[in-house]
Amino acid sequence: MARLKEKKRRTKVELDQESPTKEGNISVSPKSLWFTWGLLIGAIPNLFMSGNFRFYGSDFLKVLQAVDIGRGVAAGNTTTSIPQCETVTDTERSASTTVTADDWIGPLLFPLNKEGMLDLNPSTPNLMIDIGARNSDYLRMLHTDETTSLILVDPLPDNYIPLTKQVAEHAMANTPKGGEGWLNPKKKHQALVIRAAMGETEGVHDFNIGSAPSCGSILKTASNNSFWCFNTKDTIKTVILRLERILNLVPPHIKNFHLKVDAEGADLAVLKGAGSHIKKFGTVIIECFFNNVTHHDGDCRINDAVRYMDQYGFEAHVLGQGISQANILFVPHSGAINLPPLLKQTNLQMRDLYRKVQ
Repeated sequence: MARLKEKKRRTKVELDQESPTKEGNISVSPKSLWFTWGLLIGAIPNLFMSGNFRFYGSDFLKVLQAVDIGRGVAAGNTTTSIPQCETVTDTERSASTTVTADDWIGPLLFPLNKEGMLDLNPSTPNLMIDIGARNSDYLRMLHTDETTSLILVDPLPDNYIPLTKQVAEHAMANTPKGGEGWLNPKKKHQALVIRAAMGETEGVHDFNIGSAPSCGSILKTASNNSFWCFNTKDTIKTVILRLERILNLVPPHIKNFHLKVDAEGADLAVLKGAGSHIKKFGTVIIECFFNNVTHHDGDCRINDAVRYMDQYGFEAHVLGQGISQANILFVPHSGAINLPPLLKQTNLQMRDLYRKVQ
């Protein structure tokens, strides 16, 4: 019996260590094959969710190889080397797959319905977009308005995490009797959070964290900055999206659009990222600096913002907030403005601006 156990033990060791499966110069142990099959089976629904994703045998072998190498490094095998991969040109890549960046970014960042549009409550004709949401009072007051959906955008994890918690609490509030712990059908698609920054040019970019939670920006702190809050204390990487990317995904049942931007100097860049879609908005609120003040390289200037929005048919209402900056409300030169109940709340931070159009 002892000899039989020893034979089984020795066979297992041989299988794990001495019996590679080879394909060209790729060597993968059977144990790693089982490990990798488990990963791939779990990933198959995501790989094929687009319906037109192609996966080739050579790619599969590279996956097996990468997993085997990774496991070797994790086990302390520092001599494992990664073979050179063949160079693939943009032409060859486009010929081998029809998946584009947009195909991936949408489902990764946004909840999409079967039509590929934002999965917003179909009974809400109004949409409020809060960029630089942080402690969003629009979210706090959303329970007062069943006609408005809310999109919150913030790149900071310290803001994104509590915002996500509040959105979940809103979606689970006042559930029907017997449905405690489940999502409220009327509220579950009313608000969503996107962890990203908004700007004019998309890509991965530095986000400069200020000396206070409300002072972070995608803009660099100016060398002659005189306000302590805008001094950069740390930098993280974030994704910058153009606002038009979100607006292209808004479902057709949304008829009235409203926007608030607090991007700490980058507010005009956010508006430019909307392109011609900016004309959809009934109200736009931003924060800009006076011309004699500089806190960041490329700060939004009040005069520049007013000129830019004027070419799209907006008039400006400026409300001074301090010695260096002001809040600006833009509304269309002509046409009635349909303010949803959410924007008529008397305890909103921007209530004085919204009163100008009520």
